This record gives sequence, C-alpha cells and structure tokens, in this order.
Amino acid sequence: MAHDLNNRQRMFITLAAIELGDNASDLLNFLNEDEVKTCKPEFESYLKINSGERETKLKEKINSLVASERWSGLAEIHPAWILEELKKESPKIIGIILRYLPSQHVRYLLENLPPTIRFALPNIIEAFSVPKPILDIIKQRFESRFIPLHLSRSIEKLNFNHLYYLKSNELELFFKDLGMQELATALHGISGKSLNFLLNRLSLKDAKRLQQRIKSFKNVSDDLKKQARYTVLEVEGEHLGPENLLIEIGLAAFAKSISSSSSDLPRLLGIKLPPKISYVLKRYVAEKSQKNQKETAYERQSIILSRISSLAKENVIDQSWGKLFSLESIS
Repeated sequence: MAHDLNNRQRMFITLAAIELGDNASDLLNFLNEDEVKTCKPEFESYLKINSGERETKLKEKINSLVASERWSGLAEIHPAWILEELKKESPKIIGIILRYLPSQHVRYLLENLPPTIRFALPNIIEAFSVPKPILDIIKQRFESRFIPLHLSRSIEKLNFNHLYYLKSNELELFFKDLGMQELATALHGISGKSLNFLLNRLSLKDAKRLQQRIKSFKNVSDDLKKQARYTVLEVEGEHLGPENLLIEIGLAAFAKSISSSSSDLPRLLGIKLPPKISYVLKRYVAEKSQKNQKETAYERQSIILSRISSLAKENVIDQSWGKLFSLESIS
C-alpha cells in the first residue's frame, strides 16, 4: 500500500532531480517496494519538466516546501475543523492559508467552503506576495485557535501518548481494528446465537477477519474480558452500519485505556479525526476515564501498541510505526 508523500520525501526528490537531472530516478533502486510506489510518480513528474526550465521550477518548489513546513501543524489537523475557522476569515486570508496546506486539505476545503467565499478567493500570485513577517502573524494567529500538536522527528521510540502522531486516515483504520479486537475479546469462548448475531452485523470480509482474530486470540485478564463484553452491550449499534459499528466499539474500548498520565491524548486525537467521530470519542472518554482501573487501562495500552505494530507489519498503516512504537513504554 503506497502512502502520501511527506515534505521530507518531496524535498529529497526535488533536490535529487536538481542534482542528478535525468538520472535522479536511479535512486529508486535504494528504496523498498512501498517507498518506490510512493516516490516514483513524483520523480517522473519532475523529469517531465523541460530540462531548460527544470532547475528554476524545482527551486520554486523548494521555496514552497520550506514555507509549507512552517504550516505543518495545521496539516495534521482534520480539515473539517479548519473549515469552521476559515469561515470566520476574509477571502484574502483564506487564500493565503490555503496556499500552504497539503493538497488533500485544500481539495476538501474548496469543496466545502460556501460558494460566495470560494469565488472571492485571491489568485495564486496574490497569495504568494505576502511578506514573511505578515505571513508569520497570520499563521500564529490562526494556529492559536487549535490545540498545538507537538510532532518531533527526533524521537526514536514512541509510546502510548504519541498515538496522535498517526495520520487522520490511519487513526480511523486503527479504531476500526481496535473495535475488531474488542469484539474478539468479548466473543472468545462464546458460540451459538450470540456469536452468529454479531457476525451477521458485519460485512462478510470483516466477519471472516473477526473469526480469524478469535481463533488466534491471546489470553487477557478476566477483568478485561468482562469489560469487553460490557463494551459490546453498551454500544447502541442498531443505527450504525458495519464499518461504523466497529469504529464505535473501538472508540468505546479506547476510552477505557485512558489513565491519568494520558488524559491529554483524547483531545489531541480529537482534532485529527472528523468531528462526528471526535464527538463520540469525547463522550466515551467523559463517561469512562474517571472509572478506569489502572491495571486494566495499562493492559489495554499494551494491547493497543501491539495492534499498532501489527497494522504496520500488515502495511495497513505506515510501516515505520512498527519500528517506532515501543511495547515496553506504557504510560
């Protein structure tokens, strides 16, 4: 599974294209298969630029990447939250902010901004012509409306409190997987109508995965088994489709993993998730976090990090998370 390029990868490819020219794609031989799938289209797009214009255009790209890196905190926030704050700004300010956000954010925002605002946005030249001191003021003022996400590239091992480093789409996949894990915990040792009832609530693909997860189940404490069965009962899933049912069970299960040392984590995750999912997480955390037993919460945290490692190995999320998350470092 190929993943979106980050700014470091784009900078590497851009510098390679400037330095090595038509031979830049030779560097693909030093990347793994997943990295090749991710980086190759970018290499090819750069090499299609006329050789006489290439260096100038790629240097412009470098300047753009440097500028966008200053706005990388906003890039980690789900665009639905950014949209609500953008609606309070003038079209000129909106145009400046859009210029430095990732393309997938810009696409979402342009599709969801009111037409009256969208048609009043400035052109690219105007958005680029803002002096850096003014740009920094706009950035600081706008970012101050959101919880700061401190993402450091120098950390060698991540622990439970770093789960917000996962991208928005990876978090949704993680919560679905956690819902599957909670179901497997609840249903282990159960057969007959109860098992079939829940299997029938899932898609055929997920039902098969759940059965496999139950078969390969690793034992947990009796307290956790009881909790998991209660989680499944308390989630009001009648109105939910198969996909959302798993995500909601995952959110309820995650809320039971929060300890006093991880109390800030749900808020950090919340702004990376779509508002609808974020509100559900907030509700479950408010209901559960004060009642969580320390031992069971830590047991859950260990299981969560193990699932993150498995998802990385299966290439469901970025493979680097398998190396970065430490199973020994529980909050």
